Amino acid sequence: MTSRAGRVDIPNKLPSQHNHAAFAMSNTRNARVENALQSLLERLVPQQYPNESEEDAERRWEDANTLAQDLVNTQAEHDTVEDVNLAADLIRERLSRGGTGRRGLERATSFGNLYSRLLAQPVLGQKWGILYFLHRVGEEEYDENHDEARPAHEAYEEMDVDEPEEITRRPSEPKKSYDDAFARDGLPRIPRADGPTSPKPPPVRDRPVPARQKSVSEDKVPEQQQNGSHDKLEPGEPALLRDLPFTLQGLSSKNLPFQTDLALKLPINLPTPLVSLLHTLAEPALLYRSLSQFVESSDVGGLVSQSLRSAIANELRSYLSLVAQLEGQIRRALQQLDVSLPHGGLGKAGVTLKRLVVWTRDATTGLRLMSLIVESAKGKKGGELISLVHTYATSHGDPFVHTFAERLLSNITKPFYNMLRAWVYDGELEDPHQEFFVYENRDDRDGIGGGATSVWEHKYALQPTMIPTIMTSDFANRVFLIGKSLNFIRYSCGDSTWVENHSRDASRELSYSDSTTLYSSIDSAYTTVMARLLSLMEDKFALFTHLTALKKYLLLGQGDFVALLMESLADNLDQPANSQYRHTLTAQLEHAIRNSNAQHDDVDVLRRLDARMLELSHGEIGWDVFTLEYRIDSPLDVIVTPWASKQYLKVFNFLWRVKRVQFALGITWRRCMTGARGVLGAVSDKLGEDWKMARGAMAEMIHFIDQLQWYILFEVIEAGWEGLQKEIRKPDATLDTLITAHTSYLRAITRKGLLGGGNVEFTGQLHELLKLILAFKDAIDALWSHSIDEFGRRQERAAKIETRTKAGRWGLTEADDDSNSSFHGISTNRRGAREGEVDSPIPQLIPLPGGPAAVAGNEGAILDHLRSRLKALRGEFKAKMTVLLGDLRDQPDTDMRFLGVVMNFNDVYQPAKRRRAAKAKA
Repeated sequence: MTSRAGRVDIPNKLPSQHNHAAFAMSNTRNARVENALQSLLERLVPQQYPNESEEDAERRWEDANTLAQDLVNTQAEHDTVEDVNLAADLIRERLSRGGTGRRGLERATSFGNLYSRLLAQPVLGQKWGILYFLHRVGEEEYDENHDEARPAHEAYEEMDVDEPEEITRRPSEPKKSYDDAFARDGLPRIPRADGPTSPKPPPVRDRPVPARQKSVSEDKVPEQQQNGSHDKLEPGEPALLRDLPFTLQGLSSKNLPFQTDLALKLPINLPTPLVSLLHTLAEPALLYRSLSQFVESSDVGGLVSQSLRSAIANELRSYLSLVAQLEGQIRRALQQLDVSLPHGGLGKAGVTLKRLVVWTRDATTGLRLMSLIVESAKGKKGGELISLVHTYATSHGDPFVHTFAERLLSNITKPFYNMLRAWVYDGELEDPHQEFFVYENRDDRDGIGGGATSVWEHKYALQPTMIPTIMTSDFANRVFLIGKSLNFIRYSCGDSTWVENHSRDASRELSYSDSTTLYSSIDSAYTTVMARLLSLMEDKFALFTHLTALKKYLLLGQGDFVALLMESLADNLDQPANSQYRHTLTAQLEHAIRNSNAQHDDVDVLRRLDARMLELSHGEIGWDVFTLEYRIDSPLDVIVTPWASKQYLKVFNFLWRVKRVQFALGITWRRCMTGARGVLGAVSDKLGEDWKMARGAMAEMIHFIDQLQWYILFEVIEAGWEGLQKEIRKPDATLDTLITAHTSYLRAITRKGLLGGGNVEFTGQLHELLKLILAFKDAIDALWSHSIDEFGRRQERAAKIETRTKAGRWGLTEADDDSNSSFHGISTNRRGAREGEVDSPIPQLIPLPGGPAAVAGNEGAILDHLRSRLKALRGEFKAKMTVLLGDLRDQPDTDMRFLGVVMNFNDVYQPAKRRRAAKAKA
């Protein structure tokens, strides 16, 4: 703010400090000291006595001014001990000597009170200088009944100053606090330069004596009013009081005009105390004009911003009511003025500028707070704006600020609570200006993949930055879930009737002042809406029935159905993939359903089950591309999401492959067991060791498949299913609980089911082992065919021997002995054919080029090749098993480590890490 002769501005920042301005600042200090002297002289020295000429009054004024300047310079130059108590004692002694009896005692007591108040002022740093100056002003007065007063410095010289600990002598130099005490605007100023080369201000005595100030209408003022300086000011305090009601309303007046919206011009001839009071009174006027512009602005903003304008407008109307009351008080006071009294009798009338400052103090604080809120609210809306005002209500120590901010919040939050009410009772988002902490994702209305999943996950989202501080984040999440669930029930579940009834029965008004009702209403709505949503999912849409069907058919929980389906599809799936037809697969699926317990399931469940083929690739067979599909419709696809459907498909394909290997091994094992006492027993002398090794390897592989399948079906799927049931049946379960539990269920199946998600890639290892088992099974089938051929040849040779024996010939001839025993049947058949003998019922083998010797050599090479292949496949299977067991041993999950234990319960394998296996292979 500026001086009394300038205008009143709203201060922004303090001036920056510059060293080169030290001299100018020194001059400013001297000017302030001079102005203070002039103001003091105007109060103490009468302008003109009755019957005194103008020349005498001017001469008296010049003498008083010269004396005051000499006193100031003497005080600055004289080396005197600065003792506040000593100066006070001298003044108290003079006052006691200046009056007799009770009058002197009263004067001393009054001075003691004023002295105590002076010591209590922390702003005044040079208290000793003030007392010393006042003492010097009155020391030359002469009292006829007492001796002439001595100068103060002589009194100091007569005192005992030999004790340095009692009184210390130091040079008197200007102090910063002394400068601030005389500052007209009350703001810190640029420090004075203190260097040896800094410019020094001229002493006060060297400056010309200022002329005595005269009132403009001094000649026209009655003589009885020339007793005080305030009565000669123009404009006087009554005129200022008359204009202040207009100023406080932001209107220009004759004496206090507004130059701009943020500047008020003050009269140029007012003393500093009046200027200070007008400065204080100008603040609410300027703040009112600024807030009025904000209220009347055409910026729409949002609903909460408009409520802020409305709340501020209400406060401004209350402020105007206060101004109207003050105006009435001022008018009554001006009507009671008495020109015969000092200051026109304003003090007795009860209205002064000081009293107006006191009466408008709370209003000024409220206007200042609203101005701060308006400035801080730029660029904020909705919940951010509410949080801003709520900060003043909770984080400010002033009770007035707390109460005022609470009153503003009760009006500002009305649109917010209207949005909250529509959201938690209707499931509708009534937020045209995006001020609520829930927003609608308009750019991705259909979401990712569409369906109920996108409606629940992507249609609405929570905006944390817009959550007001009047509620916690957990409370906001609960509110968000209530509205989203109502919207889901209305549009995705098709139950808008229940939502409307719920809104009509449970809806109630929500407000900031009634927090107890707010929290109880939200809790009640949360319980009701969550229970209704879960009831719809379970009863109307049969969620648990479909989850059970997924477990039975896609996770192979229905054992008899899976066995029949695999048996009926085995012949077809052994064919190339491009020869598979959809109608054939569907017919076999229908056959498996009709001949298993699956026929007792719900019709809606069975119609959702279908068989289809995956994308075909060159060289694949039906086993590689066959899969089952279970269709899930809205709104259940919010739980069985597209991602979940892919996980089910992934698990099914893996389990289907395991089942296929188990099915193939089972067929081969049964064939070997049934032929052990027949065909295989007949050729045991030649192939017995081979079949012993083959049966041992098959037992290892069957054990591996059985343990892997048992682990996945029971330790993984069944355990996960039990956990899913517990989560779903919780009393406080929500739709998000169901989604999270189902997602965790599938993740556990894929992770613990060795299908990925860990630090080791088990899926590739398992597929390699399954391929090795199928290759070993094919090699055993080849060995079985070779055994059948060998058994046939031996049967044919035995028949020939019996025929020859019956004919009276030798059963074996030298030609038969010379030929290879493995091909006796071929040579005998050929000779027998030439001799016209009866042919054997076993069909003859196709002769190989090169004669019997070539045939015998080729047969031996085939058998050697089969033996080496079986041995190599078994060795590779063991090597891969050791790596798998080593990886399982290092897993943090207990069930996965236990799987490795049961696969190697008799320590057949030596588990090894992958790096060791790689080095050994290298």
